[in-house]
Amino acid sequence: MGNYSMDVVITSNSPTTPTITVPVQMLIAIPVELSKFEGESQRDRVVLRWETVTETNNSGFEVQRRKGSEWEVVGFVKGKGTTTEQQRYEFEDKDIESGKYVYRLKQIDYDGGYSFTKEIEIEVEIPREYSLRQNYPNPFNPVTMIEYSLPERSKVRIDIYSALGELVKRVVDKELEAGYHSVSIDGSSLPSGTYIYQMTAQGKEKSFIQSKKMTLIK
Repeated sequence: MGNYSMDVVITSNSPTTPTITVPVQMLIAIPVELSKFEGESQRDRVVLRWETVTETNNSGFEVQRRKGSEWEVVGFVKGKGTTTEQQRYEFEDKDIESGKYVYRLKQIDYDGGYSFTKEIEIEVEIPREYSLRQNYPNPFNPVTMIEYSLPERSKVRIDIYSALGELVKRVVDKELEAGYHSVSIDGSSLPSGTYIYQMTAQGKEKSFIQSKKMTLIK
């Protein structure tokens, strides 16, 4: 929606006022016009990006995802209301299992009206190999995250050891599907120091073992 003004010149037969200039104001509705909607997979997450050329009465965008036949709402991104300037948006759909997904946006007006964008398909691929990533943040206090990937269904164990090699905590001990996984480590009950976390995994065709260091500072 935008306010625009113009002058309308009216010609008359009056000898004293042959022309009359009348100022006119107009309220013109500008629709929410999407110029781009795309996405990409990054490990275990999907990043969606879109741009608008103009927006009118735009409350925001409901992000919807479908893997089978049912749509589900995975997030909401607030709109810019009414603007004629280009706007850029981004949304991350995190902790996604491997597979093909379809995404769309539901643009919602302040008055409750809505419309859907086109649909885009994005594939989150199965990892090609085992991996154990460095924890983050590091150093940490008191919580940190460890991410790891499995190329096949595997029996996984992740243990935390002290610098002297003593087992402090077992944080993962179960069978998991192929894909990207993560586990949160809470060091509230542990003293400051350097620790070693070790992952062992046994799949049908492959096995894996790797260790990394992390530092807890209180």
